[in-house]
Amino acid sequence: MHIFHSRVKELREERGLTQAQLSKEINFASNHISQWETGQKRTSFEGLCALAKFFDVTIDYLLGIEDQFGNKV
Repeated sequence: MHIFHSRVKELREERGLTQAQLSKEINFASNHISQWETGQKRTSFEGLCALAKFFDVTIDYLLGIEDQFGNKV
C-alpha cells in the first residue's frame, strides 16, 4: 500500500490541488486525504474508484500493480 500513498499525493500535487480541494472534488472528508497520503488510513473501494475516476488512472495504477503505461510491475 506504500505505492498508493505516494501516488495519491503525487497525482494531487501534479494537479496543484490542496488536500481540501481534492476532498471536495471526490466528496470525501479532507482528513481522509491526509490519512491516505500518510498511510494512517486505508481507502475503501469507493475511495479507490473516486480517485481513479477523478485522476483518470486505473485502480491498478493507484495500487502499484501497473505503471502509468498500463504495464504490470
